Amino acid sequence: MFNARTIAIIKRELKALMLNKTFIVMTVLMPLLFMSGFLVIGLMQVLNVVDKAHVVIVEEEPFVNDLLREVMRENEEVQSGAMTIDYRTMDRAQLEAFVEQSRAGMLQDSIAGVFYIPAKARSKKRIEFYSANPNNLVLISRVSEGVNKALIELRFEGRGIAEEDVAFAQGGTKTDSYKVSAGADVSEEDGGGVIVSFVVSFLLYISLFINGMQLLRSVTQEKTSRIVEVLLSSVNPRELMTAKVVGTAITGLVQMLIWFSPILMLSMIQLTVLPDDIADKVSRVMASINLGLMAYVIVNFLMGIMTFLSMFAALGAMFDNDQDAQQGMWPIVMLIMVPFFIAMSISMNPSSELAVISSMLPISSIMVMPARMALSDVPFWQVGLTLLVNVAVLIGILRLAGKIYRVRILSSGSKVTLKKVWGWMTAEA
Repeated sequence: MFNARTIAIIKRELKALMLNKTFIVMTVLMPLLFMSGFLVIGLMQVLNVVDKAHVVIVEEEPFVNDLLREVMRENEEVQSGAMTIDYRTMDRAQLEAFVEQSRAGMLQDSIAGVFYIPAKARSKKRIEFYSANPNNLVLISRVSEGVNKALIELRFEGRGIAEEDVAFAQGGTKTDSYKVSAGADVSEEDGGGVIVSFVVSFLLYISLFINGMQLLRSVTQEKTSRIVEVLLSSVNPRELMTAKVVGTAITGLVQMLIWFSPILMLSMIQLTVLPDDIADKVSRVMASINLGLMAYVIVNFLMGIMTFLSMFAALGAMFDNDQDAQQGMWPIVMLIMVPFFIAMSISMNPSSELAVISSMLPISSIMVMPARMALSDVPFWQVGLTLLVNVAVLIGILRLAGKIYRVRILSSGSKVTLKKVWGWMTAEA
C-alpha cells in the first residue's frame, strides 16, 4: 500500500497542509488562546466580588440581628463600601408588601436583593432571597456565609464555649491529597493531574475537529472540481485515501507536538526562572506528566486521528458538496463530543465504572484513556487491551472507509441513505 505513488501523494498533502496559512495561524495561536483562556478564568476568580450592591436583610423575629451585624462588619465588601446593608424586622405579610414596594428598585439595580431570615432558620438554617437577579451566586454566598456564622454563634451562645472553639466549628475542612504509586515515592497531588487531563483531552478534541474538517473539505473539493480523476489516473482509490489520511495525520501530529512544546519548555525552565511559589505549583503539575503518559498520548493520538480521518475521508466521498457533507457529519461529531465530555467528567472520580468502561471501549477510549492515565495509575493490562482494541478498530475503519471511498469517489447524484452506505461497506473489493 505504501509505494512510490502513495509516498508522492503524502508529500503533496504535507506540502499543501503545512504551508497553508490556516495551519500556521492555528498552530501559533492555539497555545496563546489556551493560555489566554486560563488567564481569563484566573482574572474572573480575582474579580469575583460584589460590585456596588445595596442589600436588605429582613428578620421575621429579631433573634440574630446583633450577631449578624457584627459578622457582616468583618466582610471585605462591607468594609470597602461595595456592599451596603439595611437591617429590618417584618413578618411574612409585611415582607410580601415590602418586596412589592421594592420591585422598581430591584429592576433598576438600586436594591440588589432582599434576604429574609424566617424564625425557623434558627433550627433549619434556611433563608430566602428576592431579587431581579436571583442567580447572583456571589452575593448569595457572601450573605449566606455571614448568616451561617451568626446562627452558629447564636447556637453556642451562653453555653460556656470559648470563642476559638466556635470559630473552629464555623470553619471548613481542607483535604491535602497524596498520590500513592507503584515503584514511586508518595507525592502530593495538587490538581496537576486534572490540569494535564484537561489539556490532553482538549488538544485532542480540537485537533480531531480541525484536521477532520480540513480532510473533509479537501476530499469534497477534489471530487467537485474533478481533480480526483486526474489523481486516480496515477494511483488507485485506496492508495489515494490512505495517503491523504496519513499526510493529514502527520500534519496533526506535528501540530500537537508544537502545542505541547511550551509545556516541555516550561518544565525545563521552571526551577531557574520562575519564582519559588509559582515554580512549586508548576512542578506539581509537571509531576503528573511522565514518559509513559507522553508516549501513550502520541501513539494514541496517531491511532485516534487516523481512525477519525478515515471516517471523514469516507464522508467526503459520499457527498457531492461541502454543505451536504457537513450536514451528514453529525454521527462522527457525536463520536468525538461524547467521549470528550466523559473525559471532562471523570476528573471527579477516575476509578468509577463509567471511567473504566469508557476508557476501554472502541472509539471512546481514544479520548478517555489518556485523561484517566493523567488522573490515576491505570493497570498495565487495561492500557495494553485498549491499544489492541484501538488497533483493531483502526484496521476495521480503514477497510470500511476504503470501500466507501472506492465506490463513491467518482460517483455523484444519488441520495445518501443508510441502506446505500451499508451496501458500499459490504461491496466486494
